[in-house]
Amino acid sequence: MAGIDGCKDGWVAVVAEDGDFGTATLCHRAKLFDLLSEIKVDLAVVDIPIGLSEGPSGRLVEHALRRQLPGRKSSVFNSPCRQATYEADYESASNTNRAVVGVGLSQQTWALVPKIVEADCVIRQFGQKRIKEGHPEMSFCAFWRRPARASKNSVKGTFERLNALVSLGFDLSMLSEGLASDAKVATDDLIDAAILCWSANRVVTSKHETTPDAPQEDPTGLTMSISA
Repeated sequence: MAGIDGCKDGWVAVVAEDGDFGTATLCHRAKLFDLLSEIKVDLAVVDIPIGLSEGPSGRLVEHALRRQLPGRKSSVFNSPCRQATYEADYESASNTNRAVVGVGLSQQTWALVPKIVEADCVIRQFGQKRIKEGHPEMSFCAFWRRPARASKNSVKGTFERLNALVSLGFDLSMLSEGLASDAKVATDDLIDAAILCWSANRVVTSKHETTPDAPQEDPTGLTMSISA
């Protein structure tokens, strides 16, 4: 199984077999299709929206996440409607999103649109039996049975998450050695991919949690939910 997170120059995956996180490996590729084709896992959990609303309201996923992550709500971005992903610039996309689902887009969401479009295409090829949507903060919440106490961008938050991964058996120092010297993978990208790998193992062993309880389907038939 694998946890996958986006990074500045593509995608990074942490891959483990049968919950043996101590021997996990890392794969870093520019394209999600190439990454998934190479790792050939039974199941992957990826931190990217799967399934997009086409109106008249947005996805329920983000609303449900915010309820479960008090204090970490800022880590949850509203996904764009599908129509907004076709726009060429931020202003047009935000206006389209407001017209379709009633709210504009944040700059953070707009920055993710190329990866959202890429993943939307790839996941329709691979299918959701093999690929689930995840959210690292929800995965850490499932591990601790509470939200993280500090932002992942803080020193305290970084070590809070690292300590959790060490307790699960991950060796992030060893995993980082597999990166090329010019790879644009941040520390939090590797941390997020690792905890998503843990969630993937929970899905495989039917120990995972699904948010929201009653997921929607988008017009293309993709289920919109988080596995943690």
